[in-house]
Amino acid sequence: MAFDKELMSDLTIATPPAAFQPIPIGDGFSSSFGPLYGCPRNGVLVLGFRVLAQHVNHNGVCHGGPLASFADMQAFAAQFAANLRHNVTPTISLDVKYLASATQGQWIESETKLLKTTRRMLFTQSIVAADRVPILHCAGIYKIGIPAEGAVDMLSVFHG
Repeated sequence: MAFDKELMSDLTIATPPAAFQPIPIGDGFSSSFGPLYGCPRNGVLVLGFRVLAQHVNHNGVCHGGPLASFADMQAFAAQFAANLRHNVTPTISLDVKYLASATQGQWIESETKLLKTTRRMLFTQSIVAADRVPILHCAGIYKIGIPAEGAVDMLSVFHG
């Protein structure tokens, strides 16, 4: 896809595929990321976002920072898989390996596998794809925090 700065700068709505719903990611840094979407698929919460102008460098390629932030947001999918409600899950470790690039306008999606759950931690692995082409591999370890008021409840977002 050729980078058309003028055309893509008008893209203010990050239109997701039909089955995806917005995820309320809260205030602060996360809100500056832009819209994040999720869709339960085969018992797993698939996360996604559309690459917008705020995510790209001067060449129209998605900067590694937003991709690493998206990799860290896999904590939401881990919470969903572990049936955690209202828990904050701080990142203990995040390993990100870049495989390819993504350009403005592409749909980025990740299916996270919960490898192990202990009493205090979640261990995950994900492949992130741009329009179904793998662009990133990530592995995360998240601490299972205590339930906190205002924390996103992935179960109620997708199961009511």
